[in-house]
Amino acid sequence: MKKHNDDKAAWTMVRSYSSEAEASLAKGMLENYGITCVVNNGVIASVYPMTATWASIEIMVPKAQAERARAILDRREV
Repeated sequence: MKKHNDDKAAWTMVRSYSSEAEASLAKGMLENYGITCVVNNGVIASVYPMTATWASIEIMVPKAQAERARAILDRREV
């Protein structure tokens, strides 16, 4: 049996950030709304913080939750 994290095709990026703090806030907000999410590339940006422009931190969610996740993040950023 596959874990949900193993099936990369079932996940999609909903937002990318240039700082670990922003990505962490977005992840927490999505989780608060019951949306499963993972941070992708967070390790690279934390190791090389001055290079965050090329090492964006992506928030990934299951494709079925992507539309709702984007709507939640859009409301926060307005």
